[in-house]
Amino acid sequence: MLFLRRSVFSNAILVAQILYERSSKSTNKLYMTKFKTGQFVTIGKDIGVIVSFSNSHEIPEEHLAIWYGETTDNNGKIVAKVRTVPEEYCKVLDRISFYH
Repeated sequence: MLFLRRSVFSNAILVAQILYERSSKSTNKLYMTKFKTGQFVTIGKDIGVIVSFSNSHEIPEEHLAIWYGETTDNNGKIVAKVRTVPEEYCKVLDRISFYH
């Protein structure tokens, strides 16, 4: 019986994922295939990191949330300062250099 419950639960999750993918806007599918959270991108001569997409945190359609390494003070707490940028301005950085 436990196996049956897990199977039904797994199928329910699969169906929910399929329905979500079908109902998602095509622009969000573009973000999921072209961009990924954590990728470095160039915007003009600046370099930033993708931290979120337009389907979350009230980010405008066809925009990405980019962190340029800036912080701000919010009542004594340090908070990352994130900027929204139109997706068309962002180019994935193909090389990064590591140092220790």
